[in-house]
Amino acid sequence: MAATLGLSWSRENSLKAPLYDVSTGEILGYGGLVLEFLINKGVAPADLYRSCPSLIVDLLELLPSEKEVGKAEEFFQGEGESGQDDSQHRAGVE
Repeated sequence: MAATLGLSWSRENSLKAPLYDVSTGEILGYGGLVLEFLINKGVAPADLYRSCPSLIVDLLELLPSEKEVGKAEEFFQGEGESGQDDSQHRAGVE
């Protein structure tokens, strides 16, 4: 739950919560950092447990549905066509 709060933390907030390093994929470790940060700021863990579930629901509603993902996939790749592999795209950029 603390990781959810940290991920949605406004960077404009004067209290600078720890940033999540996506390259590590360590979401549980990140949650621990956020929890420690909040406890050091005087937040009671029980308050997090009461308030975070609604935040999680709000964030889940932002995720695209399976149908929306399917439509986007069809837009980028014609029916029955195989997509270009990454090496072809990379060669054009280099």
